[in-house]
Amino acid sequence: MKITYQAVSDVGRKRKGNEDSLFVNAEQNLFVVADGMGGHAAGEVASKVAVDSINEFVCLTGGDEEITWPFGLDENISYDGNRLKTAIRYANRKVLEATKEKSEYEGMATTVAAVLVDGDCANLGHVGDSRVYLFRAGEITQLTSDHSWVNEQIQSGVISADQARTHPLRNVVTRALRRAHHHDPGRGDRARDARVGRGGREGGAGPGGQREREGRRGQHHRPPHPLRRVS
Repeated sequence: MKITYQAVSDVGRKRKGNEDSLFVNAEQNLFVVADGMGGHAAGEVASKVAVDSINEFVCLTGGDEEITWPFGLDENISYDGNRLKTAIRYANRKVLEATKEKSEYEGMATTVAAVLVDGDCANLGHVGDSRVYLFRAGEITQLTSDHSWVNEQIQSGVISADQARTHPLRNVVTRALRRAHHHDPGRGDRARDARVGRGGREGGAGPGGQREREGRRGQHHRPPHPLRRVS
C-alpha cells in the first residue's frame, strides 16, 4: 500500500499555546498525534513524552519478536496490533513517570491517536478524544469513538448530539495518558485502500488540520466496511 502523509498542527481559536505533538516515522509506517490536556499543567510536555515513547517502543519491536514485552502479548490480535497497543500503554507509564520529575508537571495529561500500517492493514489506537478518520471516495468517516463524558451519554441515550454541543461537560475526557493504572486503548484495524487522517482535540491534525467535536455533525458515519475490533 502506498502511503502519503502530511503533519499539520494549529493552535485553534481559543488558546495562545499549542500543546499538540506530532510524530511521523515513515520507516516504521507510524503516525501519531497527541494533545496535551488544555487547562492542565505542562500539557505540551505530556504530549511530547507520549509521542516519543510510542515511537521508541515501536522502533524497539520493529525487528525483534523475541523482546520482553512489559505488559505481555494479546494473542487475539496481530503482532503489529500488539506493538501499537503496548506502545500506548508504555507511553502512559512514561507520562506518569514524567509527572514526578517537577512539581509543575503534576497533573499534566494528554490524549493520543495513532496509526501503525502493516502491509495492507492499518492498526489504530487512541485514548481520549483525539480521533482517527478514514477518507475514501470523497467521504470522511470517523473510525474512533471519543473517550469523553458527552459521547458516553450520547451512546447511552441520556442526551442527544444537539444537547452535547452546548453541554457544560462537553470538554471532559474520560481517558487520558497519565493515570497510575494502565489504559486499554481503543483500537482496531482497517483494510487497504484507506486514506487515514488523525484529529487532535483543539487545533488538531489531519484533514484540514481542524478538530470536530462529538455531536458537531450530529451523527457518526458508518464505515463502508465494518471496522474489525481487535479487543
